[in-house]
Amino acid sequence: AISIRPTRSMTPVLNHLADSLLLCAGLPGAQWLIGQPINSSTTIACLIGCILMFAIGEIFGIYRPSRGRSANEEVTLCTLAWTTTFVAMILVGVFTKQIDSFARSTIAMWYVMGGLMLLTSHMSIRALIEWLGRNGYGVRRTAIVGANRLGFDIAKNAILAADSGIKIVGFYD
Repeated sequence: AISIRPTRSMTPVLNHLADSLLLCAGLPGAQWLIGQPINSSTTIACLIGCILMFAIGEIFGIYRPSRGRSANEEVTLCTLAWTTTFVAMILVGVFTKQIDSFARSTIAMWYVMGGLMLLTSHMSIRALIEWLGRNGYGVRRTAIVGANRLGFDIAKNAILAADSGIKIVGFYD
């Protein structure tokens, strides 16, 4: 007997990698633009930001494959996850008294830059995956058993969900 193996998406891995790189570049970038020195507090804040973003991003579901989710929903979830992460980081900074290491203008710029970079990376990865799917990469060819109303409904739903990665090649009856 041949076992059916589920396909695994590389999207969450790409999003995690892009998020951590952008978060770790965003704070030093904001400090550089403001003219504030980059020091060990910057590194610690970036690491805490990555850890919090991973945890909060998982809670909000931004690292799940976006199949069936509109771009507007993904933008909303990413924005909520980043805002929640940022508030959590501010609270950590206040309770550890490390918030004074950063100028308020740097903090504000990091919030804006970080949010824009996260949204840009998630939407770029989404567009790339949709383009690959339209060009046949990662598409699973599927035949539906049953040429009846239910079979046609399944085919219709698969066709309407263009990013599902399923291409209907026929029916068995």
